Formats: sequence, structure tokens, C-alpha cells
Amino acid sequence: IKDDIKKLRQGKIDYSKIYNEIIPATAVNGNIGDHVRGNANSKVIVLEYADLQCPGCAALMLYMSGLYKNNSDNVAFVFRHYPLQMHPNAGVAAVAAESAGLQGYFWEMTEALYSQQGTWANKSGDELRESYITIFKSIAPKGDVDKFTAYLENQNLITKVTFDHDLGRLYHHVNSTPSVFVNGKEFSVLNYTTLNDFYNAVQTEINTLLKQ
Repeated sequence: IKDDIKKLRQGKIDYSKIYNEIIPATAVNGNIGDHVRGNANSKVIVLEYADLQCPGCAALMLYMSGLYKNNSDNVAFVFRHYPLQMHPNAGVAAVAAESAGLQGYFWEMTEALYSQQGTWANKSGDELRESYITIFKSIAPKGDVDKFTAYLENQNLITKVTFDHDLGRLYHHVNSTPSVFVNGKEFSVLNYTTLNDFYNAVQTEINTLLKQ
């Protein structure tokens, strides 16, 4: 798998024709495909690259959730990881989300990590690990805690996070989070006065594409 990631970075594995599409599970991404909610067969794909330790991403969560709820029948919403170096716990948080995802709780864990960001962002070591376990228990009362914990250092999950990051860096040229694309067209929150303006712009683009 590490060789495949190396080939991706060297341009020997070409995603140039499908990076705006839903990526299936392969060895290159640790056998974990894109996380999709809504209509996976839609012609409209809203793709977000995000860092779970990023305050801006946490603030955007409610707006992205609102877009999903308003368009779940007609649009595919894809989440990809893009942990930034300036956030030391972002990569581990992404793996925690993936570990929860193995039990079907990816979206719940992602939203909980955002909403409870202040409880884990500045922790390290065993305290950080316990924070993730506590959050997992809160969103998955019937989940397997031992399995969740065991996968926090799983190489396939680390590969998935690395793959998402490399895909964003190499093809979407992401350099900050959150970065949102609608069928490949970028919508940067930095270009809008408020997040509500951002929301309206993305919704307008969705409406336009659905009418085509």
C-alpha cells in the first residue's frame, strides 16, 4: 500500500479523470472508498476537504449539514480528510472517524468530533485517546469499543487519510480547510462575507446543475 501511495505522489497512478467523482475502495486508499451521503448516483457531487481540528471546518459543519438535509434526495455529499500540519491532532482525529466508520458511524463521529472539538484538540497521549473513546461511546452506545480502540493505529485507516490528503493536494490543489467543490467548481468560504452567503451560493449552484 505504501508503494501505491508513493506512485500516486509520483504521478504514476492517474486520478486526473475521476478525482471529482466518487472514489471506490482500492488498495491505494486502504480499501476504504469515499464517504458519501445523499444520492450517490446523482449528477451533482458536493465534495468537502476538511480538517477535524480546524475551527473553520467545525463552524461550517452546520451549514454543510443543512445543505445535505435540503438536497439529500438529489445530491451526493462526499467528505475527504485534509489534516493540516498546524493541527497536531487532526490526523489522529481523522483515523478515529475512520475507525468509527468501520462500524457504520462515520458521519456521527465526524459531527461529534467537530461539536466537541474543545474537549480533545489540545490533548495528547492517553488523554487524547480516551477523549476519542468517550466520544465514540456517546454516538455509538451499542458500538464495539474494543474494536474502535484497536483500529486507532490501523495502517489501512492511516492510508485512507493519507490518500484523501494527497488527492486534494495533487488534484484540487487544496492548501487550506475547509475546501468545498461542486462538480469540481471551488466555493471558498473566504470569498463570502458570511457562512450563510456561502450556503446560498452553493445552493444556487446545486439548483442550476440539477436543472441542466
